[in-house]
Amino acid sequence: MGDNFTSFSHTVSSGVPQCSIIRPLIFMLYINDLPMTVSGCGIDVYADDSTLYKAHEDHSVVKETLQTNLDVVNNWCAINNMLLNPAKTKCMVLATPYKHRVLEIKK
Repeated sequence: MGDNFTSFSHTVSSGVPQCSIIRPLIFMLYINDLPMTVSGCGIDVYADDSTLYKAHEDHSVVKETLQTNLDVVNNWCAINNMLLNPAKTKCMVLATPYKHRVLEIKK
């Protein structure tokens, strides 16, 4: 059953075909050095999602550190022929209700 059928062939100039079973492994190897590019904050990488995080009492320190590292990650992506999706890039502040009010007043 299948002896008379062949798949279409396509030349892949870069990357891995969409449905390739080895694609997730190759992607993880490809971005393996991304966490080594950031400093002064943490980074979690899961599949094709990454999260930068920073804890500090001073909101401006958090903002500056995360922006600096986001710029570093964006540069890493450009060097490695990848793009960040700005529509999926979010910032979230976790604080007590009191601290959150203080941060809002300082804006």
